This record gives sequence, structure tokens and C-alpha cells, in this order.
Amino acid sequence: MIQFYKAHGLGNDFVIFEAPENLLLSPTLIQKIADRRHGIGCDQVIVYRELFHHNYHVRFYNSDGGEIAACGNGSRALGRLLFDRDGKPDQTLSFHTKGGILKVFKQASQQIQIELPMPKFHWTEIPQHHEGLHALPIIEGQISPYYTLNVGNPHLVAFFENVSLIDVIKIGPMLEHHSLFPQLINVSFAEVRGQQHLKLIVWERGSGLTGACGTAACATAVLAIREGLVEGPVTVTQPGGDLIIEWKENQPILMTGPATITFRGEFDFGGDI
Repeated sequence: MIQFYKAHGLGNDFVIFEAPENLLLSPTLIQKIADRRHGIGCDQVIVYRELFHHNYHVRFYNSDGGEIAACGNGSRALGRLLFDRDGKPDQTLSFHTKGGILKVFKQASQQIQIELPMPKFHWTEIPQHHEGLHALPIIEGQISPYYTLNVGNPHLVAFFENVSLIDVIKIGPMLEHHSLFPQLINVSFAEVRGQQHLKLIVWERGSGLTGACGTAACATAVLAIREGLVEGPVTVTQPGGDLIIEWKENQPILMTGPATITFRGEFDFGGDI
């Protein structure tokens, strides 16, 4: 039996385990934990351990069992747990992830802020099999070219006249699994609502349609700022709620938003570890 915490950021929900270094979770076990009928139920599973003072090794797994390099909402949820459970003062936490080191801060407003590494734009860093996005299908209502970038994990973004009219469930998987992307890709369908406001619907790699995705909000805001479509700080509205994204050229990305711990419990791994 291992203790877990259940948490969410804007409805994007997580099961969080503190685990020893030698704990290896198989894709089958991740799927079992994430199953909403036969397990605990979540979008992602987070496993962490303390490396040294305020520094943590963190791994993220999608509900399909695949490991991902970073998760913005999940990092805020883990930050909330560590700040609140351990009674930590206003110091900085550092999460060592496969997508780089994420800095985590607790705001005076009690919201959690994450500093992500600088975005990467070269096609080899996404990664893509080749340069250029001309092979991707144009979708009715699309008013921009496709953009790709890596903010700890890979993202594809396009802007639309009215994002509510897009059949995300049909188009999302087609783009996620396109042959151009060897590691698959997160897909963001975005709409500019004002000078500092974006509306966003996300098809998340390995999880599907989601109420909120932190790194997708970061990726979309960065591209919108870079292309002159908005000015920062940008409010990114998703079905689950709002995130505030700040970014300047050649600087890290700052994402601020809520995170909530909902309950804790114990999970019987049985012979699955």
C-alpha cells in the first residue's frame, strides 16, 4: 500500500505518489491507476522524490501509460501539495523533469507560479521528421499557419476565427498522430479574444480532449506574443478556467494559476511493481 494524493489544476486531474528511486511503474500499472472505474482515476500520474533541500525529481505519465517530459498543471498541483503539506515558507522549489528544471513559487494570492525553460522553435527540437508543416491538413475556419514549438514537451498550435466550431475530437487525434511527429504532439486550437486574451481548446497527447493543459497554454501564448497577435501578460481561457502566461523573447515562460488538493488515500499496488 502506497499513499497517494489526488489533485487538480483547472479540472486537469492527477494522482501523486512520493516514491523511492527504484520504483518503476509499467504502462499497464499507470493505466490501472488512471482508470476511472477500476482505479483511482486521473489524466496523469505524477511520481516524485526529494533529491536535496527543496529539489525534487519528478516524472509524469499520461493515462495511456506513456511517460511525458513535463506537465504545467501537474507541476502546479505538486507545488501546491509540497507548499501546503510541509508548511514551507516562500522559498523556491525546483522540479527536475525530463523537460528541464522547473522553478515553482507560491504567490501572495495563494496561486502557484511555474517558471518553465525557454521555448524551443527549431524543427529538430520539436521534434519533427523534417522541416516545414505544409503536409498538415488545413481546417475550415483556420486563419493562421500551423506553428510548432517545444516548451518541455512538443506542441502544435493554430488560430481560428471561432474555436468553438472546430471538431476537436475528430481533428485532434489526426494531428496528434501525424507521421511528421515521431513522438506524437499536443494540439492547440486557439482563438484571439482580445489584446491580452486567448481562448483555447486542447487535444492532449496521450490523454485526448482535456479541460485544461498548462504547457499548451504556455505554448499558445508564446506564439501569439511572438507573432504580434497579443501582448503579455496573456489570460488563456480553457474550459476548466484561466491561466496567466508571461513571456519575453529569450526569457523563460511564467505560468500562474490555481491548483487544489482534493483528497488522499492508499493504493494497493499488489504484485504490479
